Parts: sequence; structure tokens; C-alpha cells
Amino acid sequence: MFCGIGVPIPEEILGTWAGIQSGGFGGPLVAWVVAGSGFLIRDVLCWLLGRAFGERLIGAAVSRGILQADKVEYARTLLVDNGGKAVLVGRVMVGMRAITWIVAGASRMPIGTFVAWDALGLLFTTGAFVWTGHLVGPWIIDQIGTIYANPLVGLSVGLIVGGVWWTNRQIARGSDQA
Repeated sequence: MFCGIGVPIPEEILGTWAGIQSGGFGGPLVAWVVAGSGFLIRDVLCWLLGRAFGERLIGAAVSRGILQADKVEYARTLLVDNGGKAVLVGRVMVGMRAITWIVAGASRMPIGTFVAWDALGLLFTTGAFVWTGHLVGPWIIDQIGTIYANPLVGLSVGLIVGGVWWTNRQIARGSDQA
């Protein structure tokens, strides 16, 4: 429920994991409903924080470096220009979800509008990740088992992931200096 707003695990990973585990507790439809409900509760909590504390919360979070001012302004622009559709757009933008929900609450978007657009987005995004985990999960688990069983494979994967991360970091630093 708190993924992305305190627990640094994106909902995509948790939705996929719910799909992988769905064979044991009622199938992928139940996992879809449970995961989607958890994400919706998290989103409504963010909306409520924005509604209750509004600009004070946003200002304090920006000044402490918790939220980035440019992302807050982008969320405001999205909401002003698109209304409820901004909630749907914010749902698929990694790094903008919680900010969009808080700004939607601070902007006094009606809760019904917020929940309707958020639930529509969750219907598709959560479903996609749960079903992907359900259908591809056994293969993913086999691959993880291979990595653990063969330390050389695990080391190779770690070096590749680390290399990609390092390269992306260097590219980002170069673009920041330009």
C-alpha cells in the first residue's frame, strides 16, 4: 500500500509479484483486486494529505528536498489543463504518481473525480502487471533460481546491471552539466 511514498518499491514490481504469487490465493483476478485496492487506498491517502495540508505540505516537502519543485509545477499544469484526466496520466508517469495525487487534493479536485480516474488507470496498469507476473512468473522464478545456483551467472548479471546503471548515471551527469 505504501509503495512509492515511503517504501522505495514501485507498484509495478509489487503488482508483478502479486501475479507471480497469485496461484496460491485465488488466482490472478483476486490478486488484481487486492493489489489494485491497496494502490487505490495509497492514492486516496495521498489525495487526503493534499486536501488536508495543501500548499503547506507541498511547500515544506519542496523546501526539504522531498519533492522536486519542477515536478510539483508540472503536476499543477497537468491538473489545470486536463482535470481528472491528469490523474490517469499521472498514474503512468513513474516519479509523478504521489506528487499528482497530493497536488490533486491540494487543488480541491472532488474525491469522486479523483477515484474514478485513478480506478480507471488502476484497472489497466495493475491488471497488466498482475497478469504479466501470473503468466511469466514461473519463468522469472526459474531464472532467479539459475542466478542463485550459479554464482558466475549471478556475478555476470550483477556486472551488467551495474554497468548499465553506471553508464546511465554518467550520461545524466553529462546532461546536467551541459
